[in-house]
Amino acid sequence: MKNLPTIEELHQVAKKHAKRALHDDSNMMWIFFDERGRSISISDEYSFLPEEEKREALNGFLHWLNE
Repeated sequence: MKNLPTIEELHQVAKKHAKRALHDDSNMMWIFFDERGRSISISDEYSFLPEEEKREALNGFLHWLNE
């Protein structure tokens, strides 16, 4: 079984594709915006999620990248 990416790996990919990024300290998440104004958020708690929830978050992330 392939290991799921770490939050650091997701951040690196998002930073390459995002036009702008900001950290929302109150909600403990990163928000990335692409050139079309679409956004995706990645919670700082991603690392602590069960594998199934990580997969759901990863699917949303991949959809954002490829849309």
